[in-house]
Amino acid sequence: MSTTTALLLLLTSSLPAALSQSDSVPRYAIDFTQVDLSPATSKNLTSSCICDLNPFECDIGCCCDALCPASLTAATAAQGRCLPQGYPNETLAHCIAGGYVKKVNLPANGDFYEITVVAADQPFFSQLMCIVSDSNPALGGHYPDPTPGNANDNSNLAQCLPAEVVPSKGSAYLFGSYVYMNRNGAVTHLTLPYPALSNECSDEVAVGFLQPLPSGSKDPYATCTRTIPNYNLSQACGTDGALSPTHYSQLAYLRTPLSQFDVPVSTSIQYLDPVTGQFTALPSNATAYIDPTTGDCVNAVQSINVTVSYSLVFGAPNDAQTPGSIQQVQITLVVSSFQPAALLWRQSSRLTWVAYNASAAVTPVLAAFSGNPGYLIGYPVLAGTLLTDPSLNPATGQPTGKRAISGFVAGLPLGAPGPAGACSPTALTPLRFGTNTTSSCSIALTAPQLADFCVNQTSNPDKYVAYVLDGLYASILSSGMFAGIWGNSNYSNTNEWIQVTVSGLPFSQTIYSVSDQACTGVITGYDIQVLTGVAFAANNLQSKVLFVNLCFRSGTWAMSDMTAPGTAQRFYLTFAAHFLPLRQAETYVMKPAPPLLIPLSKDILYPFLTSAASTNSAPSLWLLVLLPLLVMLVAAAVAAA
Repeated sequence: MSTTTALLLLLTSSLPAALSQSDSVPRYAIDFTQVDLSPATSKNLTSSCICDLNPFECDIGCCCDALCPASLTAATAAQGRCLPQGYPNETLAHCIAGGYVKKVNLPANGDFYEITVVAADQPFFSQLMCIVSDSNPALGGHYPDPTPGNANDNSNLAQCLPAEVVPSKGSAYLFGSYVYMNRNGAVTHLTLPYPALSNECSDEVAVGFLQPLPSGSKDPYATCTRTIPNYNLSQACGTDGALSPTHYSQLAYLRTPLSQFDVPVSTSIQYLDPVTGQFTALPSNATAYIDPTTGDCVNAVQSINVTVSYSLVFGAPNDAQTPGSIQQVQITLVVSSFQPAALLWRQSSRLTWVAYNASAAVTPVLAAFSGNPGYLIGYPVLAGTLLTDPSLNPATGQPTGKRAISGFVAGLPLGAPGPAGACSPTALTPLRFGTNTTSSCSIALTAPQLADFCVNQTSNPDKYVAYVLDGLYASILSSGMFAGIWGNSNYSNTNEWIQVTVSGLPFSQTIYSVSDQACTGVITGYDIQVLTGVAFAANNLQSKVLFVNLCFRSGTWAMSDMTAPGTAQRFYLTFAAHFLPLRQAETYVMKPAPPLLIPLSKDILYPFLTSAASTNSAPSLWLLVLLPLLVMLVAAAVAAA
């Protein structure tokens, strides 16, 4: 297997060496020193901060994220822009004095609740009958018809937005302010390729301090396309052109906007072979160039990942926002090649912010989750392959026995169309939770090529599916693919992952019909059936994956009578996914009912004491009922005497 690139693992330079992989799917790194030999078997489902999807960085707009600066959270809350944080607590409202409520018998399947006192309406009968509110128009709640046009306060409430102002340079970075860098002796603000309205890559989108890229997206990268004919290829694919890795790697980031000091920058570059999907490490100063023989643009930037470590200065006396500075930057790039006749080139960008901790022994892997803890609709289904720690225990000399999941950055992959709709090992799309999906790509074959495939490769009916999935295909066949049970399944805890079941094996041999020019038994893709369920209280339901079944589909490829001899015809591979919710019946488990005998205060018979008072228990209501009867019986007996 080839050496794994740190580039595709979204790592920082202080992470341990990556393990090996033989496919083109970006993965997160595994640090087996942080993996428990006996991982936990239970999951805490009481999260009330569902917008916190990045455990080691601030989720902008998530006001319950403890990693966000307090000033940023306060400003976001003041503007009413907080992301949904979770489901509201169960509330029991009552309009009697709180002292009269001794116990509340809420369902046991509620995770948390609060009791609030709601004042009843003041009218006598409303107070007497404990009516909190009613819809009788005679008692109020009537809204007069507002006047349209430039009347009252209408014009003041519909003000135009203020003009955009370029942030001024200060002694420190503030939230949203430009990030400055030194490019060839000129100080300018940082920009990364970002999709404009037409999805064309724009190089004018400035990166703001503490603002991730992409922001508020379900995808790990912001992807855009460049129209190649619009560029002077000799310049764009030159030493410092927009397609060259040096355009992003040879930059000096300023510690503060007015600083004369640069911060440490580490760069990693990997070359992705567009045909085989294999990676090759390149030096950090690699540049793009035009191949003199083929005219191809070689080492063109395909993916950009920037991780910025920052520090904040708390307690600054005269700053409305918390000032900060940049401490270090890690840049990882994926480069590849394209032919001069190519029309489009796709680029993906990602920028993350991590609080700087110089004393941290291990820098965490910046893995983005798809829920907290349950899955959110539309986010990728977590997936990966099972790996075993290759190192030995120093004490025993035996394998450690630790296992972990090598997680895919983009989640469970599905085949997808590449350039011009053709199948490609570098064109995969993530399976999104709760979203039924179907995608197709094409394989172009002439009649002789179809016959050769069907006759001479009869035991290889899955040839083209294997080509699309590249190195992942071996993991699928060996049942080595795993899916995350929860939206934040821990890659270091194999108990939070389930094995993907594979159906349709073994394959039958292909059969070729000379008269029909048709090949039967071709593996034309697969369907993924995902069984889902919900858990926990109705006020805080958490979605999970229960079972995943990958079913290979087979079919017949036949040359059409409309296809001219010697002309290639497109045959299609289809990849689909269906989510099947488990039919679950709600269970209502009531907490134990209060005792029928109402406990009263132990000193109600003061100054007389009972045996119950000596044990700190209150006398029963029956005692108060029977005591007068006893007194009456005693009095009657005395009178009769």
